[in-house]
Amino acid sequence: APGKGSSAVTAERWYEMRATPAGSKFKMYQAGTYQNKTDNYWMGSLAMDKNGDIAFGFSVDNKTDLDPSIWLTGRVPTDPKNKLESSIVVVKGSNIQNGSTRWGDYSSVSVDPSDDCTMWYTQEYSDGGDNWLSHAVSFVFNGCS
Repeated sequence: APGKGSSAVTAERWYEMRATPAGSKFKMYQAGTYQNKTDNYWMGSLAMDKNGDIAFGFSVDNKTDLDPSIWLTGRVPTDPKNKLESSIVVVKGSNIQNGSTRWGDYSSVSVDPSDDCTMWYTQEYSDGGDNWLSHAVSFVFNGCS
């Protein structure tokens, strides 16, 4: 995240590559930058289910009123190309982590191979000091079965 006194915020950049026709070289299908004017987004993870629904999870904080938190967004194939939907708060952080230079080493969005629909998102957050916690959430996009 930007240093103190900076008005800059960090953003997440995402890409979807596709092989057309199947088996050929991958080419850029769509991409986007996900950000707002006040919050820092980092440590993003992304996965796609069998229907082409994309889940995108990431850490978020800002300088004034948001400690490192876990957010989630996504898109379905009928959404406008290169756009993600509005994000939701999965876990609101309650403090900052001190004493460590590492964060979110195990951030992951993955698709459950048992149905190729259920998404699992894991991410780190802090309750202060050197304490950090992991959170896991599962969900299925509407229409995927």
